[in-house]
Amino acid sequence: MADALEGVAASAQKGVELTRRLLDFARRDETRYVVLDAGQLLCDMQPMLRRLLPRSIALSLDTAPIDAPVRVDRSQFELVALDIATNARDAMPEGGRLQVAVQREGDHVEIAFADTGHGMTADDVERAFEPFHSTKPAGAGTGLGLATTRCVVERAGGTVALDSAPGRGTTVRVRLPRADQPTT
Repeated sequence: MADALEGVAASAQKGVELTRRLLDFARRDETRYVVLDAGQLLCDMQPMLRRLLPRSIALSLDTAPIDAPVRVDRSQFELVALDIATNARDAMPEGGRLQVAVQREGDHVEIAFADTGHGMTADDVERAFEPFHSTKPAGAGTGLGLATTRCVVERAGGTVALDSAPGRGTTVRVRLPRADQPTT
């Protein structure tokens, strides 16, 4: 009986999480944009990222002071970073390395998340940002992480791209306009 109740509770929690993600994905009017330094925010998130990753995964942050102001919703940006780090963690069950680098590229700031995980097939790369598409086993993921990431990044005026192949890991590149540049 206790096992059944635990199963029901776990299923209910997954339902709550799925509903929250669907609402976040659909909601557009509650976004609160602020100007912040992407590198500093990732440095501030380092303890949270380290708790998310097992000891078998090394975390490297390359956020040298580059003056990287972007206009984003802080909590949504944090969600993007956590979703990408979660995907990286799940792709490295035996351990590996997640490197996060922030750099200025012209009038944009690029945040690159590179992992040494198992990588994805060309078909999975092409479909990665589709809602409900997941490379994880049934019940292990909602398929909304990268779809939500794309939505958040595009609402902030940016782009997100993915580079991956089986056996060589995955790099997710988030490009956001610098907040000190005029918008078009």
